Amino acid sequence: MNNIIKTILQCAAVAACLSLTSLSHADIKSMNQFYNNPASAPKVTRCKGNVNCNAFYALSKEWQIIPKNYKLEGYKLRSFIEENDGDALNRDFAPPQQDRAYQILEAGAFTFKEKARNDADFLIFVKGLAVLHYIDRGQGKQ
Repeated sequence: MNNIIKTILQCAAVAACLSLTSLSHADIKSMNQFYNNPASAPKVTRCKGNVNCNAFYALSKEWQIIPKNYKLEGYKLRSFIEENDGDALNRDFAPPQQDRAYQILEAGAFTFKEKARNDADFLIFVKGLAVLHYIDRGQGKQ
């Protein structure tokens, strides 16, 4: 009986690892799709038809793809999200260098930073900016 339970638990562990691997791959795929083709992002009412804003919002939802220990110039990128510190992330690091990333950032910053209604809006800005930094430095591209 113990061998059967042990085998079932091993199979469950393998299945869990495989599903997490496919989930991570799907997130990278979605992230790159929204980045490379902003028009493919779901429409968000707050964005008022701006496809780059829609892409920014969609990218902000993919923030978990950033590895926990990934560092941006010596600082853990995720720590800015945990502290909702978009001001430091925006101020202390050069803006994304790719034109596409910069256009997406501008649209997202207008809606979720400049016109932020509350801390939740600002957190969307922080997450989107973090993802753009991650992509811009070539880490999220496939």
